[in-house]
Amino acid sequence: MSPSPNDFYSAMSQVAVSLLALLFVSFQIAHSRWVGRPARQYLAIQTSLPVSPVIATMEIYKPRRRK
Repeated sequence: MSPSPNDFYSAMSQVAVSLLALLFVSFQIAHSRWVGRPARQYLAIQTSLPVSPVIATMEIYKPRRRK
């Protein structure tokens, strides 16, 4: 018995929603100040999402504080 197309679309929609949620959380963590740089790099490697270019750009172009 072959699976119905509705099951396939349901599974694909769940995967899409999960990936969007993971992407959103990853970007929120990458931009927050309370997570250190090693943790952001670890998250970028673990999630294998396009977070690492964002982190690299954020680290390179981080505004410097004036003394």
